[in-house]
Amino acid sequence: MLMVMLQWKEEVDFGTIMCWADNNVGQQKEPCVFHLIAAGKPEIPSNCTVVNQTSDSLEVYCLEGFDGGLRQWFLLEIFDQQTATLQANISSKYPVISVTGLDSGRFFKIFMYAINVKGRSDPVLLEGYTLKAAEKQTVALTSYKGSQTNIELTPILSVGIFVGILVAIVCIGIGTIAALKIRSHKQQQKYQHQNQRFSRPDNLQIKDKSSLPLSHTEDSRYDEKKNDEKNPDVVPYKE
Repeated sequence: MLMVMLQWKEEVDFGTIMCWADNNVGQQKEPCVFHLIAAGKPEIPSNCTVVNQTSDSLEVYCLEGFDGGLRQWFLLEIFDQQTATLQANISSKYPVISVTGLDSGRFFKIFMYAINVKGRSDPVLLEGYTLKAAEKQTVALTSYKGSQTNIELTPILSVGIFVGILVAIVCIGIGTIAALKIRSHKQQQKYQHQNQRFSRPDNLQIKDKSSLPLSHTEDSRYDEKKNDEKNPDVVPYKE
């Protein structure tokens, strides 16, 4: 086992170290190669993107660079573009940081750093925003005692009220149409009943008239006509 302790005074002293081992059989042909690099600040994160932006939160996603030979972590700072005030300052082991509790409808400047004990990298500058929250409306209702009560109308409540009114109008329309149809049907039945009550034989159809009994005059005429048909050669005698 071989242990070597090295100490460098300047950065130019860093480089490549090669070592060989030998024994009674011979010497190692291919040396062991070590590249020594001076520890320093980490590299700037890359491919940073702002994602998942809501009315009060957002998320920054980056790819980490070289850590400078030391353990690194990441720092996210968010500033309001209009007031330049610091809105968030969050550190993380990983280059994926979520921020919540932001004001809605605001634009931000975002700075992402990689940090180790030697210092921090140059920042990655991003721009982000939060969505505008749904506007809330307040309606003042006056009770029968004269006191006022404020009711907050959210978009969901407004849609519910509109749907309720629409359903009520449709139900009223259907009820009105049904009532008119029932009334018309009753009037039609009443009219038919009156016609049946005051109807006379003259109002019957032709096929119905044939079944009615003949009057006395019509019977005598019918008998004479029948006799003439039976005796066509008989001529009536007149004095």
